[in-house]
Amino acid sequence: MDKDAAAGNNDGSSWTDAYTNLTNALTRSTGEFWVAEGTYTPGTDATNTFYIKTNLVYGGFAGTETSLSERDWTNNPTILSGDLGGSVYARNIVTKQSSGFAVLDGFTIKDAEGVGTKGAGVSNALGNMAIQNCIFTNLFANLQGGAIYSAGTGIGVTNCTFIQCYLTNGSGGAVFCAGAGL
Repeated sequence: MDKDAAAGNNDGSSWTDAYTNLTNALTRSTGEFWVAEGTYTPGTDATNTFYIKTNLVYGGFAGTETSLSERDWTNNPTILSGDLGGSVYARNIVTKQSSGFAVLDGFTIKDAEGVGTKGAGVSNALGNMAIQNCIFTNLFANLQGGAIYSAGTGIGVTNCTFIQCYLTNGSGGAVFCAGAGL
């Protein structure tokens, strides 16, 4: 669990003891991971990214739920933003980091400038991944996959919306997939 305003042990065991830094939490944790509504950035440098391992990462929580079925990702927006302040934008907001299976579900992923990169929203070249119930907006890459890049792996994209996702070279204004679908 991740909630910026949590005041407890910062160990992810409950909403009270939720991690207070999403970037650090994702590098330490695998398994099912719940993220409360709010806006999260991967750091302050354009090369910073949210690394996902073999996580099942779900957004859309108010921060009081006790079961996954209670979340409402539409009314509790959980935003992964590449707007790092000033004129600095992340090149990739989310990067799949391991060969295991991962899920990214219930997020708005926005505002990245993938200069010299592939997949400004999500970049996946390791392991299978399911992306569900996500909104991708204002994402730019100049190689392949304005919003999502996946190569050599299986990827499934379900119930997602793409708004202003584009690139200047290559293929896949919204999605580039050179691997198998799930």
